[in-house]
Amino acid sequence: MTESGSHPGQPSPWSTPGRWTITTVNGVRTSGYLPEWAEDDPSEVDVRLEMLGVRLADVSHRSFFEGQVLNVVAPDARGEAEEEVVFEGSIDCNPYAADAGLRVPVVNISAYPEHWVLGLDPGGVAEVAAKLRAQADRLDHEIRPALIAARADWAAHHQLWPRGHQAGPQELRPPQQAHPHDPQEDPRSNDVTTESPDPARVNALREGLIAELRGLNALRSQAVEDALRAVPRHLFVPEDSLEKAYAAERALVTKRDERGVALSSVSAARIQAFMLEQADIRPGMRVLEIGSGGYNASLIAELVGSSGQVTTIDIDPDVIDRARRLLPAAGYGHVNALVVDGDHGEPDHAPYDRIVVTVEAAGLAAAWVDQLTEAGRIVVPLRMRGLTRSVAFQRENGHLVGLDYEVCGFVPMRGAGARDQQLIVLHDGEDDHVGLRLEDAGRLDADKLRGAFRQPRTEAWSGVTMERGLPYDDLDLWLATTLDEYALLAATRAARDRGLVASASPMGVSTLLGEGGDSFAYLTMRPTTPEREAFEFGAVAHGPEAGKTADRLIAQFQTWDRNHRGQRAELAAYPKATPAEQLPAGRLLEAGAFRLTISWPAGR
Repeated sequence: MTESGSHPGQPSPWSTPGRWTITTVNGVRTSGYLPEWAEDDPSEVDVRLEMLGVRLADVSHRSFFEGQVLNVVAPDARGEAEEEVVFEGSIDCNPYAADAGLRVPVVNISAYPEHWVLGLDPGGVAEVAAKLRAQADRLDHEIRPALIAARADWAAHHQLWPRGHQAGPQELRPPQQAHPHDPQEDPRSNDVTTESPDPARVNALREGLIAELRGLNALRSQAVEDALRAVPRHLFVPEDSLEKAYAAERALVTKRDERGVALSSVSAARIQAFMLEQADIRPGMRVLEIGSGGYNASLIAELVGSSGQVTTIDIDPDVIDRARRLLPAAGYGHVNALVVDGDHGEPDHAPYDRIVVTVEAAGLAAAWVDQLTEAGRIVVPLRMRGLTRSVAFQRENGHLVGLDYEVCGFVPMRGAGARDQQLIVLHDGEDDHVGLRLEDAGRLDADKLRGAFRQPRTEAWSGVTMERGLPYDDLDLWLATTLDEYALLAATRAARDRGLVASASPMGVSTLLGEGGDSFAYLTMRPTTPEREAFEFGAVAHGPEAGKTADRLIAQFQTWDRNHRGQRAELAAYPKATPAEQLPAGRLLEAGAFRLTISWPAGR
């Protein structure tokens, strides 16, 4: 029996935080927060540089609670009492886990294998009941407060959201929680780069960043590594500390609107590195960057060299003004920085060998392909039924062929190419919000879906499991490309903590809408062992057709596991005028001026 839960916090009772440090053989040092409740210190020295990423992935913390003793009367002639430990609990987390649920403290409460309690008289039953009540009280008064404090303590020192997830509706995003690609300001840190920093310190931080990116497999080529080493990233975020500037997973907001929504940011270094690897930019190329900030354009300038040309555009004059100030200061004044709607491209400097889009796009603009060379490549964070992937497309015979894709999240495009997702609100409390995100919600009956959500939930489990820490983003993409009625259930943590939903994500979890439009089922997971080494995929459903809808979703988990686990989708984009008979088989999505086809290789 396992019960898991997590609760937002209050001030931590642990007031003397420590640090762990991993040092490589060449002196690169990576440190992190070590809470007082942690039982292990992952500090280590003389680690091979190429193993740094592995060591970081192994960092975890745990606090163990003693079991509660329950006196069990054995059914033998002597009637001797035997003391058994029937309960244990722990708080554990892994700050570098791919699974967001493992990045913050969670409580694990488990019972040992069942105990047969025999030969009890009524008084014995009452005694056992009293013991169980005492156990319940302990959960409520000891373990729960410890978890609350641990989570608050952890939140004060770490980003809470996973890398590579899509940003959801702003009204469903909890305040004061950071997301790698839509970050919030950190109220704890007021140190700003206002004077020339120590070059040795900058170099150490830069080398640590490069080592971490290698360990994350975001950095694979010597050319991109050399660019990262050459461009002073901190000069493009002078408002932020050096530690923030050189953090692999931290994006830094440079402009917000009046509601606090991020409009522009310097993307996380991990995202920038793997997108540049996707682009395969070479010396002498002409490159267009859509969505400006200055730093990424400088990296591109390093890659194209003195014989190449870089143009960066943005619809926001403030963003371009900032880029025009910072680029020359960093030594890249030769980069063209122009105020242009990204959907239109920039024809004056075309054709381009590469186009790199650094805002979330709901489709592909005709101008981009028109301004691309015949063998050119586009890298774009493309939103597909709510899921965003950085896709590398190669131009080939009048259409685009997808080469590869990676999970990512970006600030959405503004201007002519903007297309907002729609939200059906299912529950709107003070801080416990639940809704369905869709590309087109107009054909659905929102009242029916709200009515379904008020009905008791139905659960079903698939038998399909995933080891802790492994990503399952291809399962999401499989569901999005095979289910006709697909949506994302977005919910705040408060909604989960109050039992409204089983899975909490402001970005959304994959959801199947029932055939009658009055039921839905969404993906959830449960640990298969008390140690949370693996998780099983399941479905939680609401509505009059809850059971049927949950079974349909479960069947898709099983089909993916049986035939497509480990496979990658095949993507291509064709102009809208392309006759249907010339399109490959697969899911067909409207993508701006193009039609996107998504298919999967034949079953294994």
